[in-house]
Amino acid sequence: MLNNNKDKMHPEDIRNMIIFVIASGLVWLMFDTFILKPQTEALKKARAVREHVLKENPQALHETFVKRKDALKGGDRLPFQSGEVEGTISLKGARIDDLSLRNYYETLKKEKHVVLLKPEGVESARYIDYGWVSSDKTLKLPNAQTMWKVEGSPRLQSGKPVKLVWDNGQGLTFQRLINIDSRYVFIIKQSVINNTGKPVKLHPFARITQIGIPHHDGRRTWISHEGPVGVLDNILVEKTYEGLAKKKAEPEESNRGWVGLSDKYWLTALIPQQDVSTQYSFDFTPDPLDKERNRYDTDFTAQAVTIPAGGKGEYDYHLFTGVKKVAELDAYSKALGIDKLDLAVDFGWFWFLTKPFFWCLHTLNKLVGNMGVAIILMTILVRGAAFPLTNISYRSFAKMKVVAPKLAELREKFGDDKAKLQQAIVEVYQKEGVNPMSGCFPILVQIPIFFAFYKTIFVTIEIRQAPFFGWIHDLAAPDPTSVFNLFG
Repeated sequence: MLNNNKDKMHPEDIRNMIIFVIASGLVWLMFDTFILKPQTEALKKARAVREHVLKENPQALHETFVKRKDALKGGDRLPFQSGEVEGTISLKGARIDDLSLRNYYETLKKEKHVVLLKPEGVESARYIDYGWVSSDKTLKLPNAQTMWKVEGSPRLQSGKPVKLVWDNGQGLTFQRLINIDSRYVFIIKQSVINNTGKPVKLHPFARITQIGIPHHDGRRTWISHEGPVGVLDNILVEKTYEGLAKKKAEPEESNRGWVGLSDKYWLTALIPQQDVSTQYSFDFTPDPLDKERNRYDTDFTAQAVTIPAGGKGEYDYHLFTGVKKVAELDAYSKALGIDKLDLAVDFGWFWFLTKPFFWCLHTLNKLVGNMGVAIILMTILVRGAAFPLTNISYRSFAKMKVVAPKLAELREKFGDDKAKLQQAIVEVYQKEGVNPMSGCFPILVQIPIFFAFYKTIFVTIEIRQAPFFGWIHDLAAPDPTSVFNLFG
């Protein structure tokens, strides 16, 4: 008789198929429940919002970004200048929305200054709003549409503050005294004179708004943090633009701290009064029509200021808009009494290595006067310090090279008998004094060292547009030589 069992599936194959079908079904169910459905619902919601926006404003679909110079033409503006920054403040809303770095340029041609703050309507706009909020909705408070009047000098300079005034018509007079130091910090004092005949309670606030994701100095990378950042009660807080878009961040209460937006080399930070209970927030507001118009807000709201009838209430804070130089940030931390402003420079997980490397690199740069030469010397020092580990690896590899023929003979001798082969290999290792891991482990130990060194170079602003020799004019830029331009 013929055996037809060969046409039947083996019981183990049937079991495996059942397990596969069940597992596939579970995977699909989880994907549909936790990924596909939320995405579909979010897409439907976005379409509904889009349709509503277009119905209310049909022209919204055709709105485009304007050039910065065109955005600055409309409305009255108050110019300011320090030794490091310059720009204008819009009298409409008293918004600080135009700031350039006087000593830093976008390219080596030095045609355009680096711009940190841009007015609303410009691509990648970033601006500062500040004022008061209240639970009393009947109070008229200054907002982005408020027209402020200048009292005294119409130009802000270091040591020469300007005063802005607005009367709400309800017995409250709002004043803003804005000053700037010789470098990167604004000192803003807000005052309210209460002539309403009753006490008024107001909360001071300040907010940095970023429209779209900025792209200073090329592409953003995972190597260095760029986005919302802060130090709250001595703890570093970092958020990503993408992370805020996916999940709402809850407000945090802190007695000490600062918050801001960090770019690779630049920082915009709000520094409220310290040792006072303050709420800090990181928010995201999507644009239904254009993701380049998504809004990212970083702000603080301080505890209420009670202004008695016939009295005056005040609140002052600082605004940093400048370069992420560690020495500069440390100096401001001490002068303003704030914690760890230098953490705006992303030293990363291996900060215990990166910081000493950073200090050593800058010391060498001061000694030799050229950052490229300092990097070469630093590389020699790091390689020299790591030489004992490297030497251990080399010696281990040399021993492995000696025993390699013996291991080949053992593999031919024992063939597929893995147990005896493994035992024989161990005996050879013991006899020859070879440890295979002694070659790999030193290399693993060195990985954090060289990554920390690379990160030091990556985040150091002194390397940006720093020349070396010959064709290298910017140590932070990719090497311009290639086979296509005959290596320069």
